[in-house]
Amino acid sequence: MRLGNRAIGVRSPGGAAETDEYGDDATPTTDRKVRWCQVYPSARVSGRTPRDAEPEDRSAPAETAMTVLAPPGAGVSEFDVVIWPITSETTDAGGALVLGGREWQVVGEPNAWEDSLEIRLVAAT
Repeated sequence: MRLGNRAIGVRSPGGAAETDEYGDDATPTTDRKVRWCQVYPSARVSGRTPRDAEPEDRSAPAETAMTVLAPPGAGVSEFDVVIWPITSETTDAGGALVLGGREWQVVGEPNAWEDSLEIRLVAAT
């Protein structure tokens, strides 16, 4: 189902535990693209109303929350990270997809509707 003409990236945790170059535990991730999404700014962020969602001095970024409508069965969970907009697409040494772009954290469990999956996002810090 086409809800929009955007593609988002989804970075999901998974796979066997690894260690990074410093010997610390690292959670491996996998990237994939979800096509035919609609992405738009959210009107309400953490209890703030649209009237006061942006500071008066305009010192903070305006886009702090977004909503994605994805096709049903997109398989996005509250543990995933959404990458949007996707600015780069490469493969690692093992041939796995690696996406680059702004990262957004999924807020709560996505809402599964009959015709879409609603995913609320906040900017990753």
